[in-house]
Amino acid sequence: MPNTPVQTVHGKSVDIEYYIEQSFVLSLREIFKNMDLDFPYDDDDVLTQVLISSNFPEGEVPLKLPNIIVEGISYEFSETSLNNNYLDDIMEAGVVVGWRYATYILFSATITCIAEKDGAAKNLANKVLNYIKFDAREIFSDACAMDIKSARKSPGGYRRNLPQNSFSHSVSLSGVLPWIGEIRPINPIILGKISVTIKASLPT
Repeated sequence: MPNTPVQTVHGKSVDIEYYIEQSFVLSLREIFKNMDLDFPYDDDDVLTQVLISSNFPEGEVPLKLPNIIVEGISYEFSETSLNNNYLDDIMEAGVVVGWRYATYILFSATITCIAEKDGAAKNLANKVLNYIKFDAREIFSDACAMDIKSARKSPGGYRRNLPQNSFSHSVSLSGVLPWIGEIRPINPIILGKISVTIKASLPT
Protein backbone atom coordinates (compact mmCIF):
# COMPACT_ATOMS: atom_id res chain seq x y z
CA MET A 1 0.00 0.00 0.00
CA PRO A 2 1.13 3.59 -0.54
CA ASN A 3 2.49 5.22 2.59
CA THR A 4 2.02 8.92 1.84
CA PRO A 5 -1.28 10.03 3.38
CA VAL A 6 -3.58 12.83 2.33
CA GLN A 7 -3.73 14.82 5.55
CA THR A 8 -5.61 17.57 7.24
CA VAL A 9 -3.58 20.64 8.16
CA HIS A 10 -4.41 22.49 11.39
CA GLY A 11 -7.87 20.99 11.40
CA LYS A 12 -8.68 22.05 7.83
CA SER A 13 -9.36 19.07 5.59
CA VAL A 14 -7.81 18.62 2.18
CA ASP A 15 -10.34 18.78 -0.66
CA ILE A 16 -10.29 15.06 -1.38
CA GLU A 17 -12.23 15.26 -4.65
CA TYR A 18 -9.88 17.93 -6.02
CA TYR A 19 -6.85 15.93 -4.90
CA ILE A 20 -8.01 12.80 -6.74
CA GLU A 21 -8.96 14.80 -9.84
CA GLN A 22 -5.67 16.66 -10.03
CA SER A 23 -3.66 13.49 -9.33
CA PHE A 24 -5.06 11.95 -12.51
CA VAL A 25 -4.83 15.14 -14.61
CA LEU A 26 -1.24 16.02 -13.68
CA SER A 27 -0.02 12.41 -13.86
CA LEU A 28 -1.58 11.77 -17.28
CA ARG A 29 -0.11 15.01 -18.62
CA GLU A 30 3.38 13.99 -17.55
CA ILE A 31 2.92 10.45 -18.86
CA PHE A 32 1.72 11.54 -22.29
CA LYS A 33 4.42 14.23 -22.40
CA ASN A 34 7.28 11.86 -21.67
CA MET A 35 6.11 8.41 -22.74
CA ASP A 36 3.60 8.59 -25.58
CA LEU A 37 4.54 9.02 -29.25
CA ASP A 38 1.04 8.79 -30.72
CA PHE A 39 -0.59 11.50 -28.58
CA PRO A 40 2.27 13.62 -27.16
CA TYR A 41 1.14 16.18 -24.59
CA ASP A 42 2.56 19.70 -24.51
CA ASP A 43 1.89 22.44 -21.96
CA ASP A 44 1.19 24.75 -24.92
CA ASP A 45 -2.44 24.24 -26.00
CA VAL A 46 -1.46 25.06 -29.58
CA LEU A 47 1.34 22.50 -29.81
CA THR A 48 -0.14 19.65 -27.80
CA GLN A 49 -1.55 16.65 -29.65
CA VAL A 50 -3.97 15.84 -26.81
CA LEU A 51 -5.75 17.94 -24.22
CA ILE A 52 -5.93 16.56 -20.67
CA SER A 53 -8.16 18.29 -18.13
CA SER A 54 -11.14 17.95 -15.81
CA ASN A 55 -13.35 20.34 -17.77
CA PHE A 56 -15.93 18.82 -20.08
CA PRO A 57 -16.69 21.02 -23.13
CA GLU A 58 -20.07 22.73 -22.98
CA GLY A 59 -22.28 24.60 -25.41
CA GLU A 60 -20.60 26.07 -28.47
CA VAL A 61 -17.08 26.11 -27.01
CA PRO A 62 -14.58 24.97 -29.69
CA LEU A 63 -13.41 21.45 -28.93
CA LYS A 64 -9.85 20.47 -29.73
CA LEU A 65 -9.51 16.75 -30.27
CA PRO A 66 -8.36 14.35 -29.02
CA ASN A 67 -9.30 15.12 -25.44
CA ILE A 68 -8.88 13.24 -22.14
CA ILE A 69 -11.29 14.36 -19.45
CA VAL A 70 -11.15 13.27 -15.79
CA GLU A 71 -14.67 13.30 -14.34
CA GLY A 72 -17.13 11.46 -12.14
CA ILE A 73 -15.03 11.52 -8.96
CA SER A 74 -16.66 9.86 -5.96
CA TYR A 75 -15.27 8.80 -2.58
CA GLU A 76 -16.50 7.11 0.57
CA PHE A 77 -15.71 7.14 4.28
CA SER A 78 -16.57 4.06 6.30
CA GLU A 79 -17.74 4.78 9.83
CA THR A 80 -16.48 1.35 10.91
CA SER A 81 -13.10 2.12 9.40
CA LEU A 82 -12.89 5.41 11.31
CA ASN A 83 -13.90 3.83 14.61
CA ASN A 84 -11.31 1.09 14.20
CA ASN A 85 -8.46 3.40 13.23
CA TYR A 86 -8.19 5.91 16.09
CA LEU A 87 -4.70 7.41 16.07
CA ASP A 88 -4.49 9.86 19.00
CA ASP A 89 -6.15 12.75 20.82
CA ILE A 90 -5.81 16.38 19.75
CA MET A 91 -4.81 18.36 22.80
CA GLU A 92 -4.98 22.13 23.35
CA ALA A 93 -4.01 23.63 26.71
CA GLY A 94 -4.22 20.19 28.28
CA VAL A 95 -7.78 19.60 27.06
CA VAL A 96 -8.90 17.06 24.46
CA VAL A 97 -10.50 19.06 21.64
CA GLY A 98 -10.71 16.32 19.02
CA TRP A 99 -9.38 13.06 17.68
CA ARG A 100 -7.05 12.05 14.88
CA TYR A 101 -7.74 9.03 12.68
CA ALA A 102 -5.82 7.13 10.02
CA THR A 103 -7.84 5.17 7.48
CA TYR A 104 -8.33 4.48 3.78
CA ILE A 105 -10.80 6.24 1.51
CA LEU A 106 -12.51 4.28 -1.24
CA PHE A 107 -12.71 6.29 -4.47
CA SER A 108 -13.74 5.95 -8.10
CA ALA A 109 -13.26 8.04 -11.22
CA THR A 110 -14.14 8.02 -14.91
CA ILE A 111 -11.71 9.10 -17.61
CA THR A 112 -13.40 9.91 -20.91
CA CYS A 113 -11.37 9.90 -24.13
CA ILE A 114 -12.77 11.85 -27.09
CA ALA A 115 -11.50 11.90 -30.69
CA GLU A 116 -12.75 12.60 -34.20
CA LYS A 117 -12.59 8.90 -35.11
CA ASP A 118 -13.86 5.96 -33.12
CA GLY A 119 -10.59 4.05 -33.52
CA ALA A 120 -8.56 6.96 -32.14
CA ALA A 121 -10.84 7.36 -29.12
CA LYS A 122 -10.67 3.62 -28.45
CA ASN A 123 -6.87 3.62 -28.81
CA LEU A 124 -6.56 6.56 -26.44
CA ALA A 125 -8.75 4.92 -23.79
CA ASN A 126 -6.75 1.69 -23.99
CA LYS A 127 -3.54 3.69 -23.56
CA VAL A 128 -4.96 5.43 -20.48
CA LEU A 129 -5.91 2.10 -18.90
CA ASN A 130 -2.54 0.50 -19.65
CA TYR A 131 -0.57 3.47 -18.32
CA ILE A 132 -2.58 3.69 -15.09
CA LYS A 133 -2.78 -0.02 -14.34
CA PHE A 134 0.49 -1.30 -15.79
CA ASP A 135 3.17 0.78 -17.56
CA ALA A 136 3.12 3.81 -15.22
CA ARG A 137 1.48 2.28 -12.18
CA GLU A 138 4.28 3.47 -9.88
CA ILE A 139 3.54 7.13 -10.67
CA PHE A 140 0.08 6.85 -9.16
CA SER A 141 1.17 4.80 -6.15
CA ASP A 142 4.39 6.69 -5.33
CA ALA A 143 3.66 10.28 -6.33
CA CYS A 144 -0.09 10.34 -5.68
CA ALA A 145 -0.47 7.73 -2.90
CA MET A 146 -3.26 6.07 -4.88
CA ASP A 147 -3.70 2.30 -4.98
CA ILE A 148 -5.69 1.55 -8.14
CA LYS A 149 -7.64 -1.63 -7.45
CA SER A 150 -9.56 -1.98 -10.71
CA ALA A 151 -9.63 -0.43 -14.17
CA ARG A 152 -12.41 -1.13 -16.69
CA LYS A 153 -12.51 -0.06 -20.34
CA SER A 154 -16.12 0.55 -21.39
CA PRO A 155 -17.50 0.45 -24.95
CA GLY A 156 -17.97 3.82 -26.60
CA GLY A 157 -19.44 5.39 -29.68
CA TYR A 158 -20.62 8.54 -31.40
CA ARG A 159 -21.26 11.58 -29.17
CA ARG A 160 -24.23 13.59 -30.40
CA ASN A 161 -24.14 16.11 -27.56
CA LEU A 162 -20.73 17.58 -28.42
CA PRO A 163 -20.29 20.67 -30.65
CA GLN A 164 -18.65 18.69 -33.44
CA ASN A 165 -18.56 15.13 -34.76
CA SER A 166 -16.70 13.01 -32.24
CA PHE A 167 -16.48 9.60 -30.59
CA SER A 168 -15.70 8.71 -27.01
CA HIS A 169 -14.59 5.72 -24.98
CA SER A 170 -14.17 5.70 -21.21
CA VAL A 171 -12.12 4.05 -18.48
CA SER A 172 -13.67 3.47 -15.05
CA LEU A 173 -11.29 3.30 -12.10
CA SER A 174 -11.59 2.45 -8.43
CA GLY A 175 -9.06 2.34 -5.64
CA VAL A 176 -8.09 3.43 -2.15
CA LEU A 177 -6.35 6.51 -0.81
CA PRO A 178 -4.63 6.65 2.62
CA TRP A 179 -5.97 9.47 4.77
CA ILE A 180 -5.08 10.98 8.14
CA GLY A 181 -7.69 13.38 9.39
CA GLU A 182 -8.96 15.23 12.42
CA ILE A 183 -12.45 15.25 13.84
CA ARG A 184 -13.26 18.19 16.12
CA PRO A 185 -16.75 18.37 17.61
CA ILE A 186 -18.70 21.54 16.98
CA ASN A 187 -19.71 23.62 20.01
CA PRO A 188 -22.48 21.57 21.69
CA ILE A 189 -24.44 24.75 22.46
CA ILE A 190 -24.62 25.58 18.74
CA LEU A 191 -25.61 22.01 17.89
CA GLY A 192 -28.26 22.11 20.60
CA LYS A 193 -29.81 25.30 19.19
CA ILE A 194 -29.86 23.83 15.68
CA SER A 195 -31.49 20.65 17.00
CA VAL A 196 -34.20 22.60 18.85
CA THR A 197 -34.95 24.70 15.75
CA ILE A 198 -35.27 21.62 13.54
CA LYS A 199 -37.50 19.75 16.01
CA ALA A 200 -39.79 22.80 16.31
CA SER A 201 -40.09 23.02 12.52
CA LEU A 202 -40.87 19.37 11.85
CA PRO A 203 -44.53 18.32 11.52
CA THR A 204 -45.97 16.66 14.62
